[in-house]
Amino acid sequence: THTHTHTHTHTHTHTHTIYTLIFLKMNLVLFLVLLYNTFLLNGQNITSTIYSSTSGTLEGTFQNWSWATVNLQDKTVVRPGTSYSLSVVVEGYKAAYLHGDFYMGTNNLHSLSIWVNGGSNGGQDVAVKLVGISGSAICSAVTLAQLLGQPVPANEWVQIVQDFSIFQCTEDSFLVGIQFQANTNDNEGTIYLSDITFVATLPSAAPITITVSNGARQPVSPLIYGVNFASLDQLNEVKYTLTRWGGNAVTRYSYMVDAANRASDWYFEDIANTVADVSKLPDGSQSYTFVKEALSTNTKMLLTTPTIGWRPFDRTTRCGFSVAKYGAQQKADPYNADCGNGLKPDGTAITGNDPADTSIPTGPEYNVEWIKYLDKTFGVGAVRNFQLDNEPALWHETHRDVHPNPLTYDELWNRTLVYGGALKTAFPDSLIFGPISWGWCAYMYSAADGCTDGSDRKAHDDLPIIQWLIQQNANNKKATGQKILDVIDVHFYPQAPGVTSTNEDPLTALLRLRSPRSLWDKNYADESWIGSPIYILQRINDWISTISPGDLKISVSEYNYGDDTIITAALAQVETFGIFAEQNVTFAARWVAPTSGSIAEDPFKLYLNYDGKGSSISGDLIGSSVTDTEIVSSHTYINDQTKTLYVVIVNKVSSGTVPVTIDMSRIALSGQVTYYSFSKGQHIHQSGSGSVSNGVFVYQSPSWSATLAVVNFS
Repeated sequence: THTHTHTHTHTHTHTHTIYTLIFLKMNLVLFLVLLYNTFLLNGQNITSTIYSSTSGTLEGTFQNWSWATVNLQDKTVVRPGTSYSLSVVVEGYKAAYLHGDFYMGTNNLHSLSIWVNGGSNGGQDVAVKLVGISGSAICSAVTLAQLLGQPVPANEWVQIVQDFSIFQCTEDSFLVGIQFQANTNDNEGTIYLSDITFVATLPSAAPITITVSNGARQPVSPLIYGVNFASLDQLNEVKYTLTRWGGNAVTRYSYMVDAANRASDWYFEDIANTVADVSKLPDGSQSYTFVKEALSTNTKMLLTTPTIGWRPFDRTTRCGFSVAKYGAQQKADPYNADCGNGLKPDGTAITGNDPADTSIPTGPEYNVEWIKYLDKTFGVGAVRNFQLDNEPALWHETHRDVHPNPLTYDELWNRTLVYGGALKTAFPDSLIFGPISWGWCAYMYSAADGCTDGSDRKAHDDLPIIQWLIQQNANNKKATGQKILDVIDVHFYPQAPGVTSTNEDPLTALLRLRSPRSLWDKNYADESWIGSPIYILQRINDWISTISPGDLKISVSEYNYGDDTIITAALAQVETFGIFAEQNVTFAARWVAPTSGSIAEDPFKLYLNYDGKGSSISGDLIGSSVTDTEIVSSHTYINDQTKTLYVVIVNKVSSGTVPVTIDMSRIALSGQVTYYSFSKGQHIHQSGSGSVSNGVFVYQSPSWSATLAVVNFS
């Protein structure tokens, strides 16, 4: 499920978990978080224990997925100084399979260590296979005898310490497990394994060169530095350029009474917002305040308009799944025992409930009246960026009390046409955003098909649903002269384990820093249950250029990389701003506005107010190259009018200083440089200055840091 959570005080917070049905189909474990004590740091290497012969257990997220006869706590043959061994009966091509959701890249793997004993037989023919996200071997299988350099010995413990190059991995893949498989149908007796560990190599500090080109300039939208639900103080302090009114609750929001159904976030309850004077509504409502505060700070707005077709009656609290009406349920609101979660005590869903328990039907005219009210109150054109609801592909989960059936291709387009068309007709200067897709499944498939190439997709030219929607939009414009959608809008939440959590162990940190590649890199297999390249922004750009060139913009109205206190989440944020610029994104809004004073604010300040005096990166994106993007990544901007070059440097190394040479000789040979940085435990500050000599300057980049080099050149 994909959920927004609310406390009883209705503080707007957000969590994302995996769409449950996908995990059942993929047979993967739901967001198992790595245990930090699984990893032992040795310089720039990480030792990851898979099986411990001291405890007789699999460590971290590893589980026993074997189909061979396996005993994790065998005491028959035990290595001296340990308590247990892992025994495997070698027969019938069966395998011991140790699976863990830790997604270690094979390019980072250094060595494998295993203790082996062939028991009374010895000489067993056993293949060792590295298993990838797809569930199959990702490198060449190697036998235990090859790893040992001799047959498996009988009644003797021998340690394997073998470089991973022996597996001949031809490309970087992501390891999720290891198999020990019998290479014969015969029964060759039992082998005993002890203390199985991987050693991975972390990126280490090494000299890096950034070469700045003097090629084409690419304009950068100022509206990619946005957030969801910024307070007035936050808008004034950080100068966010865009603020979004969105989330699950606004799908059934009534501006007239300032109430919304909180959907699956909070027991499907209609809950009214607190207002100073109910008699003055809709003046003083939450949406009224949102618009008023944004206008007062000159911040652009993105407003979600409901399209689900239901809204609350009034300000009375009502339950979508009343316990009195529908019986006992798995959970109920601790503050209102009649409001259940819509699940029976056995966990099955309640069906056949009445949507009229909480809601009345509402059509597109209601949105038109809302915007007319805003125009009358705040001036014509006060708000003109309109999203068509929020994550409709999840309505059958989040709003199943009124929309229990999964969204289809046709329903998505019909609602786009009806609700978007009404807004476009009433407000021709508006920009209409859709389809507000929650993630991978909703990028490629309809909710009716789950997350597979099912009958609904096949009935629509077997096209990914967003591509098909772009095609329908183009066809409608050609047929009627009216373009409904102006902006293709998606959400992006990395699905790899731990990335959006509070976890910052070494492997999760690396995973988090790689995860923005899923926005653009066609060669990057997403390190999650998805297991294939996503490159969603590049996909959308490709679809637009093929179907509707120059006619559509791109928006990412929700995304997040983890807790506000985590430095690698902040570094991933800096990286993402550069990707948004490269991929021609026009609108973007982080979920949610960072906690005031947190390190999560610093990426925005780096771009919007790096010196605390209102100075910001200006001008156009310009090309640059980096010698090793595993260590450092960079994005470069130039303002030709002010003769200013801005070089953003993201150091991904967890320890050690990286000497970074910036070659800007194609731009200018001389200039003055001022550096602004933030790092773990240190907020953005001026971190030094220097000069350009013969078109080159060198910066000593601290570990896990982001730095802006501002170069005034001549």
